[in-house]
Amino acid sequence: MDYWGERLGTLSNGLQFNFPLDLLANHLLVSGQTGTGKSRFAMNLAIKTANSDQNKIKILVLDVEGEWKNIIPLLKGDVEYYSVDKNLKINPFDLKDPALIRELLRQTIFKGIEKEYLDLSAQMNFVLQETISQSNNLQDLIDNIKSYDKQRLAGLDKTKTALLVRLDPFMRSPLKEIFLCKKSNPSFENLDEKNVVIDLHELDALVAYGSEVRLIYNILTSYYLRKMLGREIQYSVRNLLVADEAQLLVPKILQKLIITESWPATEFATRLRKRGCGLMLITQSPSNIEQDIFKNCATKVTFRLQSKEDIKLVAESAGFFDYVEIEYLFGKFVQLPKKHAIVNTINHEPFLIKSDDVSFGNFIPTIKEENNITQSEFDQDETEFMTSIEKNPYLSVYERRTSLGWNDKKFVRVVDGMLAKKTLERLKAPLGRGSPRILFQRKGQIPSVVHEFYVSWISEKLSEQGLDVKKNGVGPDIDIPQLGTVIEIELGDSNISGNLKRNQAEFKHVIICTENKKMLENLSEKIKTKQVSVLPVHKVPAFVEKMKAGNDFSNC
Repeated sequence: MDYWGERLGTLSNGLQFNFPLDLLANHLLVSGQTGTGKSRFAMNLAIKTANSDQNKIKILVLDVEGEWKNIIPLLKGDVEYYSVDKNLKINPFDLKDPALIRELLRQTIFKGIEKEYLDLSAQMNFVLQETISQSNNLQDLIDNIKSYDKQRLAGLDKTKTALLVRLDPFMRSPLKEIFLCKKSNPSFENLDEKNVVIDLHELDALVAYGSEVRLIYNILTSYYLRKMLGREIQYSVRNLLVADEAQLLVPKILQKLIITESWPATEFATRLRKRGCGLMLITQSPSNIEQDIFKNCATKVTFRLQSKEDIKLVAESAGFFDYVEIEYLFGKFVQLPKKHAIVNTINHEPFLIKSDDVSFGNFIPTIKEENNITQSEFDQDETEFMTSIEKNPYLSVYERRTSLGWNDKKFVRVVDGMLAKKTLERLKAPLGRGSPRILFQRKGQIPSVVHEFYVSWISEKLSEQGLDVKKNGVGPDIDIPQLGTVIEIELGDSNISGNLKRNQAEFKHVIICTENKKMLENLSEKIKTKQVSVLPVHKVPAFVEKMKAGNDFSNC
């Protein structure tokens, strides 16, 4: 390989294996079983790519395994790190393309729904198309589906329910913290201007969220590659997208990105190359990569494989189609030692390499928090007020005014001004017969401060009873493991029937609570099973205490 390339290992004859970074423009596939050295090879190449003084290439890493943060200390200059369990926010509607958003949703969270509801599939697509076009974020989409009634469609309620059941997990942790936002973090607009590592591991580790991980993966990929395809012609590689677990890429999305009015027949790989963007795709199994993506990688670095299907695919891509040749290569691939790989690239016969030894310590990155409060949005007093409600959301009006050190006149002036500008909401949280607590939140905050206040209040009361309480986790609002009981706080903006059905299947007892009298009456009329209790929020602690004492379940 090129003498002037970046050293990544040694050839079978003992000479250095130097990788020319210009080859990245034609895209690279790194494959191999777990523990063969493919990830260390890819990390080493990414570090040398980002640190190259001559090329000045910016990298974007989509990390599913949670390992790539460990390269950050070895990268020159600033690196931004985003993690699904800390600071990553994804608003699919930042793509500004309703057709692409609909296809992304259909290929991920709505995948398979048409087979479940064959009689409604066309209607679902129509309702989804209509509501997406009217939405600016995922919360808007949920609200628009709930309220959709523009067409007199047969079975409309069933259609809406089917869609909302798939969207219901986004109203709960951990998805609500990621997706229920008005703007993505990091901002999509400048992803190509810096080195960025996006860590999806904590969500991927929760097996139930495979579709949502794939959705995030493809939203980021779609925006990034579309921006690359839309820029001026570049004569050298300027950006590299590193796609760990590349089988998560949705091929239909990539096809949609390349089919335009101006270049309807131009190859995806050719267009990206001319715009200075390379792809490094990493996978355990090449056959799990969609064919269109696989064939667009001109360089393939293959570590040990065991699957005949994988080996046959790699062999054929190198020009070996004869049965005897493939059988011979099968014997070679399955016996490759650790860190050894066969390289197939442009203008070279396939050759063997041993990758360099590289190791990385466990690195804990600095988190770049989302900037919720901006000077342009709030003046000094308003910024102080917003900081107060974010740090201490449940204070009473008197407690908040006292903590701020403001007199009544100043407090009223600041609050009324923000209410008039519609940057603030004032909400009531009733608890029994007393005066409701007045709470404040940023306009459009999800979940609402009232819901979170009720969760906090109930959890605190139950903890005082000596109960081990889990709140704001995946699934129900509050879980009491020792009683086999869960509590759902309902304000009328969630899929109550869907939540109830799921909870009844998983838990011994379910408590649904609200301070909305009309909702209490309606739910009490509909729910007649002893497994479910419908209560006002303020009666939940006393009811649970009776449960603890062994009393029979009954609605209070």
